[in-house]
Amino acid sequence: MITMSLNEKIDNLSNLVVSKYTEEGVPLNETISKIAESEHFNENHIARLVEMSNKKTFLRVFPEKHSFDVASVPAVMETLPYLIQYPYGCV
Repeated sequence: MITMSLNEKIDNLSNLVVSKYTEEGVPLNETISKIAESEHFNENHIARLVEMSNKKTFLRVFPEKHSFDVASVPAVMETLPYLIQYPYGCV
């Protein structure tokens, strides 16, 4: 069985985030929140996904758009109650 590394997984998921934004207009934070919840990501994983998604979105929309609502870790974290108490995983 071939498994994907975490880096590959986050890279693939960031492509999904960008596609949802550019093709359907879904805010980055919304898609990242749903992914983080379904994948049981901790704060570090979310930060990596946010960073990669923002970078890829910029590269996809520039130069047509000079600005967009970037994703942010705090905004995503607010939507995930399980991370408020244990942001880096269970103790």
